[in-house]
Amino acid sequence: MPVHRPKWSKAPIAAKTTAQEAIELDGDNLRAYLVLGINNYYTPELYGGKSKCEAYFKKAIALPDRTSENEFDPTWGKGDAFYFLLSYYKNRKDDGDQELFEKLKQDARNKFPDDKR
Repeated sequence: MPVHRPKWSKAPIAAKTTAQEAIELDGDNLRAYLVLGINNYYTPELYGGKSKCEAYFKKAIALPDRTSENEFDPTWGKGDAFYFLLSYYKNRKDDGDQELFEKLKQDARNKFPDDKR
């Protein structure tokens, strides 16, 4: 007997697939790494959640805002990557996470002084 899944339950899979395809096309696309990180961040740990989000957010932060000289290319996403990585460190509470959190928070404030999140 087939199992019918609600349409909304397919969205995380589609987002992950699309982000992976975007990385294949442009490995420096920080927004694709952000999507993968958010997807993993919100996946329950029972299903592998929070296992890769730290690496995805760090990769997004390390990449340039834009990969071309086109002034109309998007530049958003790095502030969001900082936000989610900070949230990850704050909630994980492993040894050294508080120190990582404080260092990253200062870095984020220096780069995004107007972001009040």
